[in-house]
Amino acid sequence: MEQVYRTGDKAPEDGMYICEKNGMEKSFHEGETFDTCPVSWENTTWRKKPTS
Repeated sequence: MEQVYRTGDKAPEDGMYICEKNGMEKSFHEGETFDTCPVSWENTTWRKKPTS
């Protein structure tokens, strides 16, 4: 099961993450704080983008 991260959580590793409110992608580095939604500026949840 995929881990879900909330606004204010710390990124566990470098990578691209997907905002669950609108599907926008954003890069976060390990230890960075997950932002609010880049469109609505509201709290959101993020999932790590699968690597292919």
